[in-house]
Amino acid sequence: MSVVASPEESPPDSTQRIDSFNGEQSVYFVPLRWWKDAQESTPSESADKREVLYTAATTGSSYGGPMKLINNIFNSDILFDLRREGDGLQNGEMGEASVSGREFALVSSDMWLQALKWHHDDKKNEKGVKSFSAGGVDRGDVYPVQLRLSVAQETNSLAVKICKKDNSVECFRRACKIFSLDSEQLRIWDISGKTTSFFENDVSNSKDCQQQTDQEMLLELQIYGLSDSIKLKESKKEDGSPQQTNGITNGINGGTIFRFGRSNSLSFLGKAGEAGTLGLTGLQNLGNTCFMNSSLQCLAHTPKLVDFFLGEYSREINLENPLGMKGEIALAFGDLLRSLWAPGASTVAPRTFKAKLARFAPQFTGFNQHDSQELLAFLLDGLHEDLNRVKNKPYVEAKDGDGRPDEEVADEYWRNHVARNDSIIVDVCQGQYKSTLVCPICKKVSVMFDPFMYLSLPLPCTSMRTMDLTVMSADGGSLPVSLTVNVPKFGKFEDLQKALVTACSLPEDETLLVTEVYNNRILRFLEEPTDSLTLIRDGDKLVVYRLKKDVDNSPLIVFMHQKLEEQVILGKSSPTWKAFGIPLVSRLSDVENGADVENMYLKLLSSFKMPTELFTENLENPIEEDATDKAVTDGTTSVEDTNSTKVKETTESLPDPDPVLRLYLTDDRGSSIESEILKEKPVNNKSKRLNVLARWPVKELDVYDTCLLSSLPEVSKFGTKRPQETVSLYKCLEAFLKEEPLGPDDMWYCPGCKEHRQAIKKLDLWRLPEILVIHLKRFSYSRFMKNKLEAYVDFPIDGLDLSSYISYTDGQTTYRYMLYAISNHYGSMGGGHYTAYVHHGGDRWYDFDDSQVNKISQEKIKTSAAYVLFYKRLYKIKAVELRLVYERERGELGRRPKRTKLRSLGVAQPLDGSTYHSSFFIIPLLNPNTFSLHHSTGSIMALFFSPATSALLFLTLSLALYSSIDPFNHCAISDFPNFVAHEVISPRPDQVPWERDSQNSLQRSEILFQNQVQGPESVAFDPLGRGPYTGVADGRVLFWNGDNWTAFAYTSSNRSEICDPKPSALSYLRNEHICGRPLGLRFDKTTGDLYIADAYMGLLKVGPEGGLAVPLVTEAEGVPLGFTNDLDIDDDGTVYFTDSSINYQRRNFLQLVFSGDNSGRVLKYDPLAKKAVVLVSNIQFPNGVSISKDGSFFVFCEGDIGSLRRYWLKGERAGTTDVFAMLPGHPDNVRTNKEGEFWVALHCKRNYYSYIMARFPKLRMFILKLPITARIHYMFQIGMKPHGLVVKYSPEGKLVKVLEDSEGKVVRSVSEVEEKDGKLWLGSVLMNFVAVYDL
Repeated sequence: MSVVASPEESPPDSTQRIDSFNGEQSVYFVPLRWWKDAQESTPSESADKREVLYTAATTGSSYGGPMKLINNIFNSDILFDLRREGDGLQNGEMGEASVSGREFALVSSDMWLQALKWHHDDKKNEKGVKSFSAGGVDRGDVYPVQLRLSVAQETNSLAVKICKKDNSVECFRRACKIFSLDSEQLRIWDISGKTTSFFENDVSNSKDCQQQTDQEMLLELQIYGLSDSIKLKESKKEDGSPQQTNGITNGINGGTIFRFGRSNSLSFLGKAGEAGTLGLTGLQNLGNTCFMNSSLQCLAHTPKLVDFFLGEYSREINLENPLGMKGEIALAFGDLLRSLWAPGASTVAPRTFKAKLARFAPQFTGFNQHDSQELLAFLLDGLHEDLNRVKNKPYVEAKDGDGRPDEEVADEYWRNHVARNDSIIVDVCQGQYKSTLVCPICKKVSVMFDPFMYLSLPLPCTSMRTMDLTVMSADGGSLPVSLTVNVPKFGKFEDLQKALVTACSLPEDETLLVTEVYNNRILRFLEEPTDSLTLIRDGDKLVVYRLKKDVDNSPLIVFMHQKLEEQVILGKSSPTWKAFGIPLVSRLSDVENGADVENMYLKLLSSFKMPTELFTENLENPIEEDATDKAVTDGTTSVEDTNSTKVKETTESLPDPDPVLRLYLTDDRGSSIESEILKEKPVNNKSKRLNVLARWPVKELDVYDTCLLSSLPEVSKFGTKRPQETVSLYKCLEAFLKEEPLGPDDMWYCPGCKEHRQAIKKLDLWRLPEILVIHLKRFSYSRFMKNKLEAYVDFPIDGLDLSSYISYTDGQTTYRYMLYAISNHYGSMGGGHYTAYVHHGGDRWYDFDDSQVNKISQEKIKTSAAYVLFYKRLYKIKAVELRLVYERERGELGRRPKRTKLRSLGVAQPLDGSTYHSSFFIIPLLNPNTFSLHHSTGSIMALFFSPATSALLFLTLSLALYSSIDPFNHCAISDFPNFVAHEVISPRPDQVPWERDSQNSLQRSEILFQNQVQGPESVAFDPLGRGPYTGVADGRVLFWNGDNWTAFAYTSSNRSEICDPKPSALSYLRNEHICGRPLGLRFDKTTGDLYIADAYMGLLKVGPEGGLAVPLVTEAEGVPLGFTNDLDIDDDGTVYFTDSSINYQRRNFLQLVFSGDNSGRVLKYDPLAKKAVVLVSNIQFPNGVSISKDGSFFVFCEGDIGSLRRYWLKGERAGTTDVFAMLPGHPDNVRTNKEGEFWVALHCKRNYYSYIMARFPKLRMFILKLPITARIHYMFQIGMKPHGLVVKYSPEGKLVKVLEDSEGKVVRSVSEVEEKDGKLWLGSVLMNFVAVYDL
């Protein structure tokens, strides 16, 4: 273990290697008895080591009496001295371990590994256990403890300090128990020689320097064999002494007893899979590096590779290989693997490996997403070349078989290959297949035997898509027909046309017109045959019109329908025209005047006319029919009986409509009327399409079946589960091995014909490796499209039998394999997420998801996300797998250490490593003029000048002490040990506007979609005017198609049942980092792409067709995005967005608000450079961002300060910021309307409590430490009552409008304001609805 003079240079939580390349070793702290039992196995390692004995003693500077209690509150580090008793004892001369068990040993990593191996394999011959493998065995409960040492030559001792700040809470708590000096004497034998070097270095330094300075050295001990989680029965001889042959005993503080058995199963000190278990270490995602982490975890658990890289692999590095990388890739991978397997390792950040990778493989530079299999292929090849044992490669000429036996030719090829390529990778991972080419002309046969590192197997499955459409006649001769067709999933419109022609049995004189209908109008005509079918979303509604072929290219006439309906607004009813039904289309031929147009329309409607009998019954019961028609045309069904009186009142409340049908010329949306079409007047049309709006009187509409006219299915009903394609792994292998002709671009030069031929190729497996890597070819590429196959591959776990697929067998090698790792890919092309499943002995599997490592059942590892499979060979001789068994024996247990009490205050001082903070006003109270302490009968007494002052100060001191130690962890920041309260420079009350909306205008808002959306933070409309779109709490982006909400996009590929609907928006906080949380939404008006700011996934983009969003950037200037919040897009495609904090995630937004954290950033994403740069940093909760109408600047919200800040993009002030406006509250998002004004959504109004808390961080810290929940603090922050508030500012920054609901009766919270068509759409991250306010 390295020792450094400046501890700051070595982070205490950094993971250390077991045995680094430069020979540096870790130091292990183990029970002496355990070491002595295994000492016989390591004589060579310890023969030259002096065994130095140290006894621990309390440091002379320790406080005693009552001051010791005060010192424990404010400085609870562990301080003691290690006095050197002697260093003359040679190995083997130490005495027997004491009965108390308070004797320990310091050993090097090599000694520890050999001792561990000895304990593991002591009875292997008797039990038949296979040899010890460092890569395949859990090594028990190992955790690091950081010690600060300083040498005292005059006393021949080491001063030891164990600081809380250097260690994790759990490790410090354990250290308190191990190094406690309150009971029995503690003796430590140093067998590693590390402490001797401290004294020697100290003497050397003192000779070189006249004035010796106090210098602390940092030593990290790897604690093994000591855990408070295990309580084992003490094993004694008949005379009461501990057993020496079967185990060791070790007590801590005279309490818990430990025993380590000498058998083929180690008594294990932690539960399998807990954080201390070796090998179960996550890798930090550095920004779209999940592909790399997935492959690395699979390789890091490949048995022989682990053993190789944990050994002396550096001796095999080939520095002379011109094809290699000077050993740098091998060293980087070896160091990384050792870090992953290091005792006590936490999450590892593979930055060094990533840098080496980018240096030698530029395709992996940056932070774009890549293919895990491509990385795996490069890494295996790079490791092979760096570790190639062949220094000078001989020249080898490949020879054809020429009729020789295949066995002879194959062996010759393999010998030639190994003569040039000999490494651990070749030994473990490389196999050989037979390649046969047959000329189709001269029948020349060519046989070659080539090596392979992995098998890339195709997936023999189809890729079709089922689409539902509605077919309409163009002459009114038939009713609409629902039609289902199968088309290629990634085909073109011409494929859909062909499928429709076949399904409709279309005659030669007809043609088809395919359209998309949205909101009762034709949104677009699908006429371009080369367009991709991926542009058609599952939620779209397609209508196909059968038209007569027209050689004269007559224009089309499109009829849209409206009817008069009653709408209730603010309690008053008013009539309004509402669109309904499917548009009708025909050819505009033989039409001269308005009467011809009306006749054509009525003819198209003739098939929807109801039978005469039914119509007569409706005339006899007009009230009942009216009620039924209203329910049908509204698209709703009523479960309540409606009485005739009520319906009659409704009918009478409507004004008398026109008694006749009227037709009007309109635009393609049917939103504006140009002129009325009169029967006697001619119709002039010069465009390709004539749009006609039909407005129906109520009574005449009763003749037609409007329900049938309005029925329109979606292309694919959302939520409908289709059977997933399943294919066996053996079928994939058969597809790989079957004969197939070479492609035109891969023709073979036939030596018989002397020409290039499209030969027939056949592959056969000839020699299989010990580790078989199988790559499933889920991705395919072409000039026009990219595709991923989502088929479920059924692969064996314990018994992959390839004996029937191998062409040559030697009768000795087995061809059965067991799965031990899987690289998974979730999502679609161009995005998604990679994880790894790894087998860890027995039936235990673990899910490695970047830094997260969780246990997973074996039944769940087979999914359609499996991408790369890792198999290891099973041997015929049954091997007994070594397991480390956690044994917890019942028996005589010592008492748990008691908690020290401050009796006078009744507050417990826990020994759990929690930090004690002094409050900001407790120090002035410790003044000898006003406060004194003395010790009397074991209590602390406070003496003050007067009883009143004494009581007040006692209460203040009690609150301060409680706030300092928070003994019950009930405060709002108990889960945030590094919480810091920052000052917020909030403006004075006279600097902010206090205008109010006395009318509470927002109470007149209409509540839409209640309980249909949870937490609709952002509201957006696409370039075609469709929408709204909104991001909700379960991680989806929803789209309102006019009838219902459909899932448009996802930001996370890790969706599961934990993302299912929950009762409130806050219920999702716990799993937001898994499901995603889309906050900001903006459409690119040019491309139609939707850009998403997701709080956890960063900045993403999804095409107009929707689906899984593709990450664009997850870091900026080397710092990951912590809380991506909002965005806006400039005309040139540049994206400006905010990162609210790099220290707090959105699920901790309350703590972010409480802290005043100033790590927020405003950033710019360049779509050409594909990277983000920081424009403004050190901001307190930046949130909304919006570009001005002229593009000269953008504004962004400063949530904590409550201001709108301007960043100049153009002009002399470009690149600078200034205050645009001080706001009357704390802002969330900001949006620009068409006039260039800025609508700002305010989370809450300012109040004096939030002002005081902002300006006095110490007071805020004190209050936050009191046992008050975060929710109550939040209510104080917003003024105790949720309320809605939005304001509008002019382009010059002047307040022009205030709208609020101060009582929170209708709009309780507003996160965003989007103005569209004279209405304000109000979204809220906390509410379950969208509110609409009519301007």
